[in-house]
This record gives sequence, structure tokens and C-alpha cells, in this order.
Amino acid sequence: MRSKQIAYELGVSVRTVESHKYAIMQLMGVHGTLELVRRAHQLGLIKAFREDGQQPA
Repeated sequence: MRSKQIAYELGVSVRTVESHKYAIMQLMGVHGTLELVRRAHQLGLIKAFREDGQQPA
């Protein structure tokens, strides 16, 4: 989801979401959102999704 969507769902500001994302990126040693998602997937923190938003078969 985009930061704006996450902020709305959690009832926090977009800046709060971005701040937490930045802190997580620092801890994981990554430099971009795509790199963050890939690393989280490698660690088993998230499942992969297809481009249409569905889980792969």
C-alpha cells in the first residue's frame, strides 16, 4: 500500500508512516522501498504478490 493508504488505515499522519519506514530501512541496511520490500520478503516478513495484487498460485 502507499503511505497515504497506510496512514489512513492506522489513523496516523503520512509523515509518521514515512518516518517509521525510514527507520526500518536504516535498520535493514536498504536504500529504497523496492529494496525494503525484497528484503522483507527474503526474511519471510511478507508474502509475495503479483502485480494485480493477488497472491501467486
